[in-house]
Amino acid sequence: MAEDEQRKAVTLRLAQLLAAQALTAKDQDIGERSLRRLSDPLRLMIFGLDSRYAASLLNLMLGERLVPQPDTRALIQVMYSDEVFADVHFRDGSRTKLPYEGFGQIFENNPIKIRIGAALPVLKKLSVMVVANSNADLLCEDIERAMFLSDIVLWTGADLAEPMCALWDRVPDELRSHSHVVRAPIGSDAGIWETIEADFVGNLTVDPEAALSAKASADGVDKAAFKAAGGVSLVKLIKGEIEVLTQSSLDAAEVLLMRHGEVGDTVKPERPESLAVKAEPDPQPLAVQPEPEPQRPPAEPSPATESVQKSEAPVAPRQVVASRPVSTIASRPRSVASSRVVSHSAPQAVNTPQDSGAKVEPKRVKTSRAKTGPAVTPWSLGL
Repeated sequence: MAEDEQRKAVTLRLAQLLAAQALTAKDQDIGERSLRRLSDPLRLMIFGLDSRYAASLLNLMLGERLVPQPDTRALIQVMYSDEVFADVHFRDGSRTKLPYEGFGQIFENNPIKIRIGAALPVLKKLSVMVVANSNADLLCEDIERAMFLSDIVLWTGADLAEPMCALWDRVPDELRSHSHVVRAPIGSDAGIWETIEADFVGNLTVDPEAALSAKASADGVDKAAFKAAGGVSLVKLIKGEIEVLTQSSLDAAEVLLMRHGEVGDTVKPERPESLAVKAEPDPQPLAVQPEPEPQRPPAEPSPATESVQKSEAPVAPRQVVASRPVSTIASRPRSVASSRVVSHSAPQAVNTPQDSGAKVEPKRVKTSRAKTGPAVTPWSLGL
């Protein structure tokens, strides 16, 4: 149970990692293949020139004679299903569904594909497809289309045709490491098989009909006959392949998660823009461009403001105003009365010698006096 829980946890994390689309093309391909092998039953392909022998080998792996002996070229696929049925496809595009009682008719009218569902325990871990044809060239065409969907391959038959030997050179390396030869016990031509048998992982001789008869004995399974027919070797081969592929897929998934696990753990659905606008604002201030402040009419300056502005304004260079020349005669005192009516004209600005560079004689500034009476002199005041 602990292993099943670990496998489910790894499968879930791997699915999240692949959904992020953050891996390289190679890692993505490895991850998708590992995820499929951990989530779905493994795919086993049976290739061969003898369709009857291939169908008998299929029944031996299923543990009962479920599929009748075919006599036409048809692709047979068997998968797990609670309902036992046969979905038959024909060349004109039509199809029909037959119950278990009608399995004897599934090869009538030359079907091109037959999908069979059955509630057998082995099908929970393994789905089986049979590609068989007595015509070697046509068989090679079918094999080339189907082998890229395979996890385990059994190359079967008494003989191996030359076109199949040429086809072997195009088999992917990943599939070669899980390819096995299963020969019929009678009439085998070892000469042709020996040309490529060293490249196969396993090489078995199995009599499926004898093994099925030993298993269906009235006294129970005849273990000795079943073993002599090659049934035990075939069962061990299939179980070993299931364990190896499952463990290798689990290891590959864990390696990817160790390298990129943080990507899958942080995957979150993107937030739609419409929701982002309607969402409540973040308490932190948003970085937006400040709007220009409206221009206000300048306020009328107050007297105090004017004085401050004047004091702060830069002081212009002061022009030098020539002062009144000092007379050598003593200043004449004025009376209070006369000082009220005497007005002085504004001082006239003159250029200083520093400004013009020439020597300027000081000029006497005449003062206008009001003609209201005789001039006041010191002598008139008794001084």
